[in-house]
Amino acid sequence: MRIDDNRRQILIAKKNLAISDEQFRQKVIETATSAVSAYWELVYAYRNLQIQIEAVDLARKQVESNQRQMEQGILAPVDVVEAETQLDTFEQNIYTAQQALTRAENVLKNLMLQNTQSALWSAALIPVTPLALDPPPLEFQGAVDEAISARPELKQVALSADVNQVSTRYFHEQTKPQADLVVSYSGSGLAGKALAAGPNPFSTATLTTRLNDLSLLAGLTPLPVVSAAASGAPSFLVGGYATSLGI
Repeated sequence: MRIDDNRRQILIAKKNLAISDEQFRQKVIETATSAVSAYWELVYAYRNLQIQIEAVDLARKQVESNQRQMEQGILAPVDVVEAETQLDTFEQNIYTAQQALTRAENVLKNLMLQNTQSALWSAALIPVTPLALDPPPLEFQGAVDEAISARPELKQVALSADVNQVSTRYFHEQTKPQADLVVSYSGSGLAGKALAAGPNPFSTATLTTRLNDLSLLAGLTPLPVVSAAASGAPSFLVGGYATSLGI
């Protein structure tokens, strides 16, 4: 099929529309992926805080046990000091885990809420979705093929290649000889309908008579009088639209 600049622009516009759809789809996928990743980061931070709290409880019990054994002469004082040092380390880990949990909550809230003025911004987020560690039963090659076919950036590349193909076809057509056929139509014709019988506003009979009277008084030869039939329009100008086309 031959192509000109108008067809080229239309085809490119359609391809650009498809590219915009794929870009929107890619943005949605990226946003959804970020939200899912942020949620599981929150799950990790929440469980890590629980583990650190349990570790502090166990360390505190270990300190109490070492103190009782030291009082009974079973353990040396250095064992108590070592247990207390470990307790202090675990307590510091609680603050670090709490900070990580707050940061994970803020990341997820930024993706969920419109702004910091939302009522949920000050609320604590507690994950409740169970963690499934079993992989889905999918065939490896089938999963790879499905993933590749669903990638929006690959479709964008293919659509961009189609745009280049359209431009290549157009510029190839420009290398060929060109012959332009121009046809114009005008509504201004020469033929028309004759006026109805009546006094001719453009008649010079009265003026001619007056001049002849003056000429006789002056002794000059009078002017010839033109008949009314001679003042009419030529026959080939009298008619309608068909007459105009036939001239």
